[in-house]
Amino acid sequence: MTLRHPLVRDLALCIAALVLAAVLLIGAASLPPPRFEPIGSAALPRAMAVIIALLGLIVGIGALRRHVSGAPLPAEDTASEAAQGSSLKSLGVFVGLLIYVFALDKLRLHFEVATTVFVVWSGCVIGGFKPRSILGYAIFGLLLSLLVAWVLRTWLYIEF
Repeated sequence: MTLRHPLVRDLALCIAALVLAAVLLIGAASLPPPRFEPIGSAALPRAMAVIIALLGLIVGIGALRRHVSGAPLPAEDTASEAAQGSSLKSLGVFVGLLIYVFALDKLRLHFEVATTVFVVWSGCVIGGFKPRSILGYAIFGLLLSLLVAWVLRTWLYIEF
């Protein structure tokens, strides 16, 4: 099996996700215990670590199940074309993420505005720049940003 084999790629992603989750848990362990807030500053990194680990395990277990069942592999030409398009889309989302963080940190853009724009950008990069899609991503992004902002303010007592 080579590094281009889907099983190897999926297992590598699984291991990377588990390592990232472990790093988050180790980092969260060094945070001070809560003094005033109900769940403490380590709650979010711990929750993210658990979610990342679960998603990584889902990918790894799915890859092993497909390998054991003998499911057919995609054709190499189709897989390489998809990988190239996927790489460009990943780069586009990553650049959008860098701009999103910069807008929140340095430009002090409102969370709801920056998050909505980031969701629209990410959706369009992944799914295509179609007017109907842009409207759908905008509505979804606005609702998502309002929900996340409400959770952060109400339950985690984070003001921004």
